[in-house]
Amino acid sequence: MGLVGSFLYLLIGFLVIGTVAAIRENGRQRKKPDHKPADPPRVIVSQKVPSVFDAFKGKRK
Repeated sequence: MGLVGSFLYLLIGFLVIGTVAAIRENGRQRKKPDHKPADPPRVIVSQKVPSVFDAFKGKRK
């Protein structure tokens, strides 16, 4: 029981420490109002992509 108990104490301790760290990090991010989201990356397609349905049309005689 001692080994299981100490494992549970360690698990609960890490959960508490992680929760406190996450709350503090979230609080730091809210204090920065000048943070602007980055522009989405531009995607340029330079060739025609075949349609998925072209494979089902087939060549009928």
